[in-house]
Amino acid sequence: MWTQEVDEAFEELKNAFATAPVLQQPDPGRLFVVECIWTTDHKNLEYLQATKRLTARQARWSIFFSWFQFKVTYRPDALLRQYTAEARSMNSEPVLSPTCFLASLEWELDRQIKAANPHPQCPTNLASVPLTQRGALITWAHASLGMGHPGISHTAQLIGARYWWSFMPKDVVRYVAYCPNCTCSKTPRVPLGGKLLRLLMLHRPWSHLAVDFVTDLLVSEGNTVILSVVDRFSKMVRFVPLVALPTTLEMADLLFRQVFRQFGLSKDIASDGGPQFTSRVWKELLGKLNITVSLTSGYHPRANGQVERVNQELGKFLCLYCNHHPET
Repeated sequence: MWTQEVDEAFEELKNAFATAPVLQQPDPGRLFVVECIWTTDHKNLEYLQATKRLTARQARWSIFFSWFQFKVTYRPDALLRQYTAEARSMNSEPVLSPTCFLASLEWELDRQIKAANPHPQCPTNLASVPLTQRGALITWAHASLGMGHPGISHTAQLIGARYWWSFMPKDVVRYVAYCPNCTCSKTPRVPLGGKLLRLLMLHRPWSHLAVDFVTDLLVSEGNTVILSVVDRFSKMVRFVPLVALPTTLEMADLLFRQVFRQFGLSKDIASDGGPQFTSRVWKELLGKLNITVSLTSGYHPRANGQVERVNQELGKFLCLYCNHHPET
């Protein structure tokens, strides 16, 4: 039963969790005791301590549990998620702000598509799109602010997941090929000739990094530079906004705070020949950490192609989004 005493204890517990220090790292050089309370509605666990005849498997577990001091107590419906009548009558205060609750929204275009007559050849799990709504649907899947002008295959995949009409891929190809923003912002992908070399075999994430800067950007919240850090194993990317190009010590501090603190030390860092990466301080600092420095040759960005490719995608998104908000 939820009494006034229980309510006061619960409020005291919440205040204790919200007041620093909440947690403290244990000192392995000193003795400490770990106490825990767990509850279960599995009544069969009491059988292990009460029975005299055990199977071979139960006997092994019984010997293992004998190292610990604990008592199994059955509590009915300990993990039941259904509220009781007393719990429903409690005066609960909302924890989340009203702005955190979102109502279900129905898209006007989706309502019009569902109201149209379905095509006889349309699959049962997809919605047939009439001719009058196809252009608006492709515009949403490709040119809306949240989509970022994806390519032909990605746009067709977004539409094909929920909608269908005859010759849909051809309509998508025609729309994306003549999109003015894509024509001005994207670089044509032409295969470059050269000797194919075997890639280095990596064994864990964030062991080999590729870093580069995106400079000469318009001022946004005081920042004009973006640091791109790419994990060559998982292709994960970290973007760090900067006020200006960092010095060698500032660059080392950024890597420690943004990468090493979360993912551990790396083995190799590939970069261009910028002054931050060619200084003696940078090489000696990484040498103390057993991190090798890989520098690309001058005017040869393809040697660090992963981060350069990421910078191209970043520039494309910035260009497309700035077209929607030129004043920013």
